[in-house]
Amino acid sequence: MSAIVTNAQDSTTSFVNLKGVEITEKRATAQSKYPRTHEKHQNLSSFIDNNTGAFIKYNGPVGVNSVSIGGLPGQHTAIRWNDMNLQSAMNGFSDLNLIPIFLFDEVKVTTDFGDQPFGGGLGGSVSLNTHYARNEALYSFGSFNNHKIGLAVNPVNGDKLKVGFRFFHSYGENDFAYTDAFGQLKYLDNAGMRQTHFLPSISYKINQKSQVTSELWVMNAKRGVPPTLFESIGTATQGDRNIRSVTSFYHNVFNDNKSRSFTAKLALLDEKIIYDDTLRNIFGDNHAQTANLIVRQGFSKVNYVTDVTTSLFLGANAGFSETQTLNYAEAMTFNNVSAQARFQQAGFAGRWLYNVNVKAENFLGQTPYSLDANFKYRFKEKTHLDVFAGKAYRFPTFNDLYWQPGGNSELQTENAYKAHAQLSTSLKYEWRLWGQVHSALVDNWIMWLPNESGVWEAQNVKTVWARGFDLNIEKNRYLWRTWLSGKLNYSFNRTENLDGSVNVIEGSQLSYIPKHKANFELSSTIRHWQILWQHQYVGKRFINSDNSEYLTSYQLDNISILRYWNDFQVSFAINNVFNRVYESTANYPMPGRNFNISIRYNFNKHIK
Repeated sequence: MSAIVTNAQDSTTSFVNLKGVEITEKRATAQSKYPRTHEKHQNLSSFIDNNTGAFIKYNGPVGVNSVSIGGLPGQHTAIRWNDMNLQSAMNGFSDLNLIPIFLFDEVKVTTDFGDQPFGGGLGGSVSLNTHYARNEALYSFGSFNNHKIGLAVNPVNGDKLKVGFRFFHSYGENDFAYTDAFGQLKYLDNAGMRQTHFLPSISYKINQKSQVTSELWVMNAKRGVPPTLFESIGTATQGDRNIRSVTSFYHNVFNDNKSRSFTAKLALLDEKIIYDDTLRNIFGDNHAQTANLIVRQGFSKVNYVTDVTTSLFLGANAGFSETQTLNYAEAMTFNNVSAQARFQQAGFAGRWLYNVNVKAENFLGQTPYSLDANFKYRFKEKTHLDVFAGKAYRFPTFNDLYWQPGGNSELQTENAYKAHAQLSTSLKYEWRLWGQVHSALVDNWIMWLPNESGVWEAQNVKTVWARGFDLNIEKNRYLWRTWLSGKLNYSFNRTENLDGSVNVIEGSQLSYIPKHKANFELSSTIRHWQILWQHQYVGKRFINSDNSEYLTSYQLDNISILRYWNDFQVSFAINNVFNRVYESTANYPMPGRNFNISIRYNFNKHIK
């Protein structure tokens, strides 16, 4: 598997420094989420599931977790760290179960294209950002013998040199009780999971114009693969090992009303997955290595008379990947190159902004392009409109092309045409409203279907139309010496197959995409105490292409109680309070009522 990097057409935030002026541009649909004390022990899937309208597909408690944004499935969602796409180039997915939220300060969930090589973000993207000098320790204990330990330390935080590291380790048995498909009460077997993460970073400011930064993320995990509802035992194991690094150089020159900036990034990845099932005599050894070099040059100019800033960004990416697996005929080596450009103008003290972005990429003889435009306007101080429209692409994954049997080297690139509009505002009495409508048409959709010989094969078989809307409402009120806070997010997605065939029914909803999902949260804060209740509704999900079978909708409730003593916090949570029986993925049992206790200590004041 392989991770991908790009930077020339930044889909989240870019900074342009001018004399006396700093311009910050955010793409239209970014939603920033910051982990709270009682959430820092969670993995990325639980955090996104509880805080956004995005749908998480859980393959049991220790399986691969993927996220669906904008009504499109996990292989169409880019997971970004330091502009590196964590999606596997082999299968297109990124396992959110192996991304602890403790390592990061901010999570941005967007419905733009993500701007990744190979085009991984047709549905949207999730960006993991590390901004702050944190010094804190975390310990968490939960049901089924789950333990989690986190440590973040920034021993050096000077003007020129910054050094830090973050560490996270977790292990658990996950041996909860469940009833299998034959009505037998069992305890989940072979569901143990252990993972360790180490993330050091160093940043050095060479002078007022230049800075170099390097970050390394090492991950090692081992888990069992438990039985499904129809299986009596599970014997498979999976080991994951990732080494990711990004080193970047930034240089900025400004004088009078002009600015020139240059960025270069080198991203390296070494990733290995070993799957072993002795019962079925299945063994898989997948190894991928990737190197990407990204360069970007920016030019900006301010017209102080008209108060308009004009910017041009040019960039290029060159990548090299090598993959080895027992299911390819031989080790595969790949090269890809791309060129990007963005033209941008902003004016009237940041009241409006628009940009136009174009990108072309060459890979395996195909040279698709993407083109999009974004317009942002601020009507008042607290009311913002964002509009986005464009075309993008996604290359077939390496498994789609070369897996034996079934890989199809003649596959065409998926093409997507997408638009969305977003309006956000703040009203009196601490009301905050955010709404978005979106639509995406994806052509040349790739599916694995049986061919004339009965062998499952990757094919370009259909067109998919995903459209819907998202709504977020927040309300804060101080009443009777108590802070009361309420949050609601609701997502509606209609993801329709437009082309009918023997295997695809025209008008059917895409598998595992619920039409409805909602989260409601109510919290009360009294002095050093906080009580929080979360309720979630997930609508039914069809599990086959003709919509004849489906998983029923479910509702979950979680309750958390937090106590604060200055730098010391303790939280106690009961999850799935009413012990609901549900499935996120067909035949994979999920835990019933369970608890978690987290202890966090902030020692920022002890490190200068």
